[in-house]
Amino acid sequence: MATRKIEQAMLLPLGEDASLLDHVKDLRPLTDLVLPDEPRGALDRILAENYRAADLQARGLRPANRLLFRGPPGCGKTVAAGGLALALGIPLVVVRLDGLIDQYLGNTSKNLRKVIDFAHAQRVVLFLDEVDAIGRARNGRLNDVAEMNRITNSLLVMLEGFAVQARPSPSLLVAATNHQDMLDVAMERRFDQIVPEAHRHPGSGASEAAGRALRHQNDYQAVAATVEGMAQTTGRDVIRGR
Repeated sequence: MATRKIEQAMLLPLGEDASLLDHVKDLRPLTDLVLPDEPRGALDRILAENYRAADLQARGLRPANRLLFRGPPGCGKTVAAGGLALALGIPLVVVRLDGLIDQYLGNTSKNLRKVIDFAHAQRVVLFLDEVDAIGRARNGRLNDVAEMNRITNSLLVMLEGFAVQARPSPSLLVAATNHQDMLDVAMERRFDQIVPEAHRHPGSGASEAAGRALRHQNDYQAVAATVEGMAQTTGRDVIRGR
């Protein structure tokens, strides 16, 4: 699949904050994702609203800019976030969890604030993968659990504030999770749009065609020709009939 680059000047954090974010430049268009109607329609609506962000805000409305993608690993969440950035012509910036989460009390919330402030200062698609790591359901009274509760509280407050931005065309925050059941119950209410988990691998049409050839015709030559060049995991799923 061909990738394209967004060439736009952007100031990433420096010094000790440099480990918080990565600028991903090689992006795939949304057309590289084979999607059912529901998630495709959701992404189309998100784009349509953000294309007309200034018009919406002039009427007292705002575009959907807080998004939650859900689904298992490898289903296309990161590609979809990059496709949104590419379609809007703005950079995709990925939050690095290894830089965000800190062992010292209170530092994770401070780092999260720096990341959100960055997205307020310049228009980007901010991608926060594995959001369940910092937005887990609040419970318990042990010190380590209490700290995670504070991080969840901070994230909820920052998501609420992310809806209001000074610029006519806002940044987008795309959170993703493989474990929606682990998220705090208040988390979903902070998102404008939840894109369902029906994302599928680029090339999944070829995967299904190969699977049919194997299961119904035992045509191994056809399977070999169809899966040539496919990702290892996708080809393995064909053999397993997934």
